[in-house]
Amino acid sequence: MLGARAWQVEHYVSAVPFWDQWNGEAMDLFRPYLRGTLGWGDFFRPHNEHRIVLTRLLSLGLFIANGRLWDPKLEMLVNSAGVAALAVALQTLLARSFPPKSQAWISAVQVCLWASPYGWENSLAGFQSQVYLMLALSVFAVWMLATTPVFGSRWWLGLAAAALACLSMGSGFLAASAVVVVRTALLLRPSWISSAVDTSRKTGLWTLGTCAAIAVLGAALVQPVAAHEVLKAENPYRFFKTLAHGLSWPLPRIPIAFLVFYLPAFGVCVRAARGVRPLSPVSVSAWALVAWTVLQALAIAYGRGAHGHMPTSRYQDLLAIGCAANGLLLLDNLEFASRRLLRAWTALFFVGIAWATVHELRHLPAHKVESEEQLARCSLYLATGDIDVFTQAPSPRAVPYPDPLKLARFLDDPTVRSFLPFAPENASRSGRLSPLSAFVIRHSTWLAAAGTIVWLASLRFLLQQNAASRLSPETSQARRASR
Repeated sequence: MLGARAWQVEHYVSAVPFWDQWNGEAMDLFRPYLRGTLGWGDFFRPHNEHRIVLTRLLSLGLFIANGRLWDPKLEMLVNSAGVAALAVALQTLLARSFPPKSQAWISAVQVCLWASPYGWENSLAGFQSQVYLMLALSVFAVWMLATTPVFGSRWWLGLAAAALACLSMGSGFLAASAVVVVRTALLLRPSWISSAVDTSRKTGLWTLGTCAAIAVLGAALVQPVAAHEVLKAENPYRFFKTLAHGLSWPLPRIPIAFLVFYLPAFGVCVRAARGVRPLSPVSVSAWALVAWTVLQALAIAYGRGAHGHMPTSRYQDLLAIGCAANGLLLLDNLEFASRRLLRAWTALFFVGIAWATVHELRHLPAHKVESEEQLARCSLYLATGDIDVFTQAPSPRAVPYPDPLKLARFLDDPTVRSFLPFAPENASRSGRLSPLSAFVIRHSTWLAAAGTIVWLASLRFLLQQNAASRLSPETSQARRASR
């Protein structure tokens, strides 16, 4: 995964910062830090609708560790490493609950989820660490709090993750909201859940109350932006159309595909309600992730559903979680008669991933041309000071900031110029981490190839282990009961 994402950075983006990075990092963070005017309150200032406290801390930490040199590619590589670490953590967590063959299935799904470029607007922008931070914290919080008894270490860690998610993006409070939804269902219908899940009234009320407080406080942190009112859904038709597109990931261009991809969540609830089989802890946590994704899709449809179109690339990393959680529900509730359903669902999932990959890859060559032109124009302005370099650009995307005059003022600032890697006076400077990130990016193809070989070898080992440990029907039934 790291190699695949580093390969995207190597081939499709330059070292010039893009769009919100100039305000969010250069002017609001690095410049006041170097001038000695940065205070703790600056980390909590709103950025559009969001409170990106964690992104600012991460960006400033990388800036200082890199010798006070701003390197967007370093930020992208750190984001990619974080995504790979999240995948490894999920794989390790789920390994305790599934046999080797199922672990191989989970591994294949995760590689497709995180190595594909469908979310390139996030993977090719260092400032988008906010998306990955919110995603990781939300997944951890929802997984912990959906089934964990109160006052244990896992419960406290889950609460901390839910609170920190509110300081990563505006929709971070939806993690606590999803826990509220699931815990309410557990309180109302405890018979649906296996005895392995703590459904006591004490656990339910404490978790419900604390998460409700976090959700309310997190929602209060969201800052309305008047200029973004035009992006909201204008009528119910466009709202529900955008919602259907979002929930249909990885086939968002077929807005009824969600009827297939979300069928496991519906079917598991029906089976639990009928008393066929109570939900295991894994199923409860996976269903909570489905609820979180639905809430995210509702927020996207409301805030960005003006035209009823499918969500753009930057939102698809969030929507992918719901699809993966549905697959996990199907896997955890697998019976002999439903193996065909799992195969059909998996085949459709991989077809959707392939379609999304091919579609988004078509945008990347144009993005590369735009990024290289942005770097060339910024370098030319630094050398000549000619404002026409920006004002007479052939398209708005040829300039890395929407306001050319403000961008010129940024570049004229000596403090800002002191940490730009492409400024002529910094040509001889080298950050402490930039050479390492450049080495990884330059050898991304070999890294991806080596990782693929090791991954395939691990899949073979899992399948061999599964074949060697085939259990009798009685033992299999006992194992399912223990899970």
